[in-house]
Amino acid sequence: SSLSLSNFILISNTNFLNKDSDNKAFLFGGFNFDMKIQNKDFWKGIPSVNFQLPKFTIYKNKLRINLYLSNYTSKTKIKLIISNYIDELRKTNNKIIQGKNIITEIKDLMSKKLYSNRLNKLIETIKDKKNNLNKIVCSRTRKITFSSTVSYLEIFRKLCFNNSKNMSFIYNFENERVMIGSTPELILSKKSNIIQSESIAGSNFNNKTDDFIIDEKEIEEQKFVTDYIENFFINNTNDIRFNQNPKIKKLSNIEHLCTFFEGNLSNEKTILDLLIDLHPTPAICGISKDESLNIIRDLDENRGWYGGPIGWIDNNLDGEFYLNIRSGLVDNDKLYLFSGSGITKKSKIENEWSETEQKFKMMMNTFLHEK
Repeated sequence: SSLSLSNFILISNTNFLNKDSDNKAFLFGGFNFDMKIQNKDFWKGIPSVNFQLPKFTIYKNKLRINLYLSNYTSKTKIKLIISNYIDELRKTNNKIIQGKNIITEIKDLMSKKLYSNRLNKLIETIKDKKNNLNKIVCSRTRKITFSSTVSYLEIFRKLCFNNSKNMSFIYNFENERVMIGSTPELILSKKSNIIQSESIAGSNFNNKTDDFIIDEKEIEEQKFVTDYIENFFINNTNDIRFNQNPKIKKLSNIEHLCTFFEGNLSNEKTILDLLIDLHPTPAICGISKDESLNIIRDLDENRGWYGGPIGWIDNNLDGEFYLNIRSGLVDNDKLYLFSGSGITKKSKIENEWSETEQKFKMMMNTFLHEK
């Protein structure tokens, strides 16, 4: 499981049976927040990076059937494979996707006291001028147990219905484990020589928008992300375009400060090269990156795919990747939800705990209940 370009070059050699000028083939996948950490506990057995070529994709209202052929295959054999795929699709389409998810237990894997102590130490570390640390993202996990295997297709239906502005996703691993979520945050997209990204930080649930947009802590937190992404664009593009003042990005019942970036690529880097350079941004890690990563590793948060990129690469080796947040891992009758917040020297422990609680509440409502 490597992110080297050689493992993705096959997608660029795609052949299309029909000569549609808008033909596309996609590899879907993602990887860990931290590629240097081996997955364990409920993440154990899930690869740190994984991409899949699906049998079927629907793109611009057209059904695409994908065949991976490693050597010469006769037309008769291809027709038989396609026929079998279509039969399989009919059976899948006839399945009832609705199911009843009955919760039997909700458990935070870290107590409020322990989390608060952790935040207190982090704030003191940031305030210590001997460190080169201005922000760090801290996260925690909630385990929800159900009376039977989680009906994740029903959860996905609700995510799509309730979060039309987000990138909603469902990604299957083996052994009934599924990554599912609805993320608002674009990390990086590349289309030909145009790349785009977003700086999203700060969270407002209850305050008035006018108060949120002038809150010093929120402005500072978002500026760390914006400066980092702007520097990335300076190093990789010409003609950078972005809004000088952050705008409000409103999603469901939460507001974020957002700066949108676009530029013309000035080098020959692939989407994977660029993604490895950019990730993780201060939005999910901290600043400075190396110091934040080392602290997060020491904290042993067990993030796995949470906070990593998730998205797709097409046959032109273009792609689009989002931050794997507002998400959970389904493991048979359990659902693990993840929530975090950005810690700066101006953070207040109770507010940061409240932010993670609000995000959990929002996910619980969206994942498991109708609006």
